[in-house]
Amino acid sequence: MVGNGSTELIDVLPRALKIRHLLVIHPTFSEYVAAMERAGGRVSAVYAKRAEQYVQPIVDLCRVLDKRPSKASAIDGVMLCNPNSPTGQACTVDEIRRLAEITQRRGMWLLIDEAFCDYCSDRSFLPVAASWPRVVILRSVTKFYALPGLRVGYAVAKPTVIETLRRQMPPWSVNVMGQAAALAAVNDLGYARKSVRFMDRERERLGTKLAALPYCVVTPTYANYFFLELPRGWRAPEVCAKLQGEGFLIRDCSTVPGANARSIRLAVRSQRENDFLLQALSKTLLQQRP
Repeated sequence: MVGNGSTELIDVLPRALKIRHLLVIHPTFSEYVAAMERAGGRVSAVYAKRAEQYVQPIVDLCRVLDKRPSKASAIDGVMLCNPNSPTGQACTVDEIRRLAEITQRRGMWLLIDEAFCDYCSDRSFLPVAASWPRVVILRSVTKFYALPGLRVGYAVAKPTVIETLRRQMPPWSVNVMGQAAALAAVNDLGYARKSVRFMDRERERLGTKLAALPYCVVTPTYANYFFLELPRGWRAPEVCAKLQGEGFLIRDCSTVPGANARSIRLAVRSQRENDFLLQALSKTLLQQRP
């Protein structure tokens, strides 16, 4: 099912699937919690650990799901962002399969947001999702193909589940220009191969240079961005504002649950732009040194 970006689909899921209690992994994309609040549901969380480089805590998640909760506190949905935003960490297919086995056995929904999974297709659950009746995969065309303004995303699930979702969707949610652009993009296999090759190379180069910045902590990533912790004494809002004054828009993650006041997210762009960013960030940190 195609929607007006994956965000529209995230909004529809709790109402369409009657999810009343969702389990998420923090830090993660804020729209999961917002969608549950709009639907009148509740959210519980398991936290990825900073000391473990924010690796998705699948073991902890499975332990929570294996508990025998009271009827009032029963979890009926699990949201997994893979690769996760903003940390960039990603689960393996085997880890997701373990999670799927538990959720299916418990009669829960497993919702997997793969908006950035084009950058690590070997970690996508999409090829095997069809065999799981209570699994929904979300994908975005706007990220990998750079079409954010046209708003195109899609959900993949069993036909009966898709029909349930479709009944909650507004009519004509994706315009004809968005449809045409999305079809052209996903059929451009040459672009996809070129983009992945570039990202593999440039992500490694940029990550090495970011890690060399004094006292900065860089999280390993499978996406097209880095989750970076600034040195002690700096705060993300001030650094983001200073960089914005020099023409760089970076993501302030200081208010994301599970992150801290020094957390930012940086996109991997062209080598030239990345070098400009490194220069500006290094200069900013020197100016702001306490």
